[in-house]
Amino acid sequence: MTRGLLQPRKIRCLLGSTIVGGSLLLVTLAYGETCGVFGLPCCNTVASTTNGVCVAPANNKYEFTLKRFCLEKSDGSLVCVGSTTTFNAASVTVGADMGNFISGATSEHLNVGDTIVAMRPEVSKTFTVNGGAGSQHTTSDAVTCSTGGDQTVIMATDPNHQPFPSCATSPSADPCETSDGFLRIRDTSLGTITVTQEPLVIHFDFDVGSGVTFATGGGTCTYQGIGPLSVTMSRQ
Repeated sequence: MTRGLLQPRKIRCLLGSTIVGGSLLLVTLAYGETCGVFGLPCCNTVASTTNGVCVAPANNKYEFTLKRFCLEKSDGSLVCVGSTTTFNAASVTVGADMGNFISGATSEHLNVGDTIVAMRPEVSKTFTVNGGAGSQHTTSDAVTCSTGGDQTVIMATDPNHQPFPSCATSPSADPCETSDGFLRIRDTSLGTITVTQEPLVIHFDFDVGSGVTFATGGGTCTYQGIGPLSVTMSRQ
């Protein structure tokens, strides 16, 4: 993962254990702030007189809501745990909160020998961000960039302004939209996992360092919209 202009701060902790097919699902977390993604500069590197778009951390709040966290088995069926819960990815407690959320995956849901092919979290299309008052929220000519409080955005369409495919007709789409309006992500970055008696450790890495976009020009730096929430998973 490419790091931004400033060294990200990380907090890593053990988030608890879950019995999965007789083994332990152990989850750890890394939290960081990486400013500058997808070719967009960090706001502290551009002048307010330059017309353009820059990014800065959603350092106060980046809220997202999960309905369930699902595991897709090789036969296409889903094993899901959790109930609708809102998380703040900008909070250092997000790890413990996520650990509690997925702690319902017991041996009643998975058995030794089962094959997991994808992680399928179900995410609300509504996000709330709040960013400002940080060193990365000031342009190179000392103009402050701030969201001015909470800003809520609803993802009505995909990045190409097309409707999301239905999970009923396109269950493997990434994402697809459930019947109740959530987006079911399909993440295969962990590869194929065969459930065994051995402990399985999954790391979640949250990064809100480019969570807000701002428009510069004319000596101003004004809120434009929500930026990406980077969530990556890896396993030991």
